Amino acid sequence: MHSPNSEWVSIAAYENLPGCPPPLAAARAWLRDRGIDWMPFGRDEVRWSLACGIGADGHWRGWFDIRVEADALRRLGLHPDQPTATVTGPSPPAWWHAAAERDAH
Repeated sequence: MHSPNSEWVSIAAYENLPGCPPPLAAARAWLRDRGIDWMPFGRDEVRWSLACGIGADGHWRGWFDIRVEADALRRLGLHPDQPTATVTGPSPPAWWHAAAERDAH
């Protein structure tokens, strides 16, 4: 369980248009852009929210904001306040990668 004072870092924000990826797929794409091809975060370390409102054209729109708990980013060297992007812990075993991929579908 996370403290109510946990710091969350936005990793992606985008308009929810037809053809846009669901939030978890967008988070995976953000990780792939950083050389990580597996989901290193637990379900309780990633959050997304959907804000809805009327756009400039008068039609309803939705915007996703994907956030990751700051400590989860820090352990991978991905927190924006860190000077370098180096992994600070061991990589999980191969079976964990497979289980994470199964859980994502």
